[in-house]
Amino acid sequence: MMNSPINLICIPFAGGTSFAFRDLKKSLVGNINPICIDFPGHGRRIREPLVKDIHDLVSGIFHEIESWESGSWAIWGHSMGGTVAYLLTHRLINSQKPIPLHLFISGAPAPSVPRKEKNVYKLPGPAFMDKVKTYGGVADEVLAEKDLMDIFLPILRADFQALETYKYIKPLTRLPVPITAMLGTHEHVKEEDALPWGMETSEPLAIQHFEGNHFFIFEHMHSIGEMISGKLQKTTRLCSKP
Repeated sequence: MMNSPINLICIPFAGGTSFAFRDLKKSLVGNINPICIDFPGHGRRIREPLVKDIHDLVSGIFHEIESWESGSWAIWGHSMGGTVAYLLTHRLINSQKPIPLHLFISGAPAPSVPRKEKNVYKLPGPAFMDKVKTYGGVADEVLAEKDLMDIFLPILRADFQALETYKYIKPLTRLPVPITAMLGTHEHVKEEDALPWGMETSEPLAIQHFEGNHFFIFEHMHSIGEMISGKLQKTTRLCSKP
């Protein structure tokens, strides 16, 4: 068992909300407290203006964290949330906050990997919808409902813009944080896209594969929760040794 609580910050994918992690708590072992993020204009924050700059998204989460009680931290981000999680980890370390115990990334290429597709957010409506369909994760019933899509498409487009306009700048130092990169076996992010995560950390990189497409996390939330728990328990034991 862990001696003190660990706050696990969970950051969703483009168009996603904190609801994406609703089943995670059931499979976490020990004193892990999932804190699930909603970006402005998403989920519980639907009435707030959308944010189209990824650094502003990071700053918003960082300022939220400043108001929370101090403690141990770990971070998990999926897809676009993986890039946000990476930048947030740097922000925490540069601000002399406690170093996160672990950075979990799923369905996201390393930030140094050039994007395979650019300016998707600039596509006209039908072409943008067609591209969104290729990623999966949005039910056909939702895609077919015009009123819902009139609300959802601006949210997705803002998130794609935040991600696609991000420019990677190699940091002066590597993160002193172990990274676990998770990939679906049938998704567009391949192992060669994830291996360069190892260049972002001075600690070990682990890559784990799960059966499924880009949104494999929904099918494997229980296994992911167990994996996260195991790695955090191991890290906590190592940190507590004299």
